[in-house]
Amino acid sequence: MKDVRAFLDAEEVDYDSAKKLGPAALPFIQALAEGGDMALATKAVYLASLIKGAAAKNIVERAAQSPEALLRVTAASGIKNMTEKQSGKIFFALVDDNDPGIRKMAIKSAAHFSSKKAIAKIDACSRLDKEPFLRALATRQLQLMKK
Repeated sequence: MKDVRAFLDAEEVDYDSAKKLGPAALPFIQALAEGGDMALATKAVYLASLIKGAAAKNIVERAAQSPEALLRVTAASGIKNMTEKQSGKIFFALVDDNDPGIRKMAIKSAAHFSSKKAIAKIDACSRLDKEPFLRALATRQLQLMKK
């Protein structure tokens, strides 16, 4: 826990170095992600998105289901660090979130997705999202995904 805290307590986290803690650090990362300190929790969730494996994915998934918008937006941001297979369920939950900021981050973070289902979802957002700026973002994202 001391090593994890040393990285995450920093004002500017060196995520490239912190992710080298690897899967052994995940129980401590999970404890911080589920703790009461929101600043530490968001950093922990993002760090989990950088570490491979089911336990890391579970941390990000739990954050995506949180009532705390900060944790959900961090989970949406973390999608870009994960494979589509790992983060697909997270993406589909967050792209339909009530908070437009969370939907925005989910759309942006799915740039590397290539499945027909993901492309269809972004296409639907480009036509149906109630926020004009999100429809425009989804349209741009769709063009990038189809290249």
